[in-house]
Amino acid sequence: MHNGDRVGLLMVSDQIEVELAPAGGIRHLAQVVRALVATPTTSLKTQLGIGLSRVRRTARRAMIVVLRHRGVKRITRKLGVEEQ
Repeated sequence: MHNGDRVGLLMVSDQIEVELAPAGGIRHLAQVVRALVATPTTSLKTQLGIGLSRVRRTARRAMIVVLRHRGVKRITRKLGVEEQ
């Protein structure tokens, strides 16, 4: 956050659950963390394409996307991405 970095959040099930636009500052980062902790899961279904298409449509500059999903191991293996 010291380099003017901006952080956003998009939580997806079979619909968009939470979306916080990228912004900077400690208060916004705290808001992102609160949303991660406090947002209940409303659906056990997952439509990852919904979230990825939203990111593609709203992305304006280069960014790092962190993807957390219970099926990520299968997806990364399929794409040939090395897991860390």
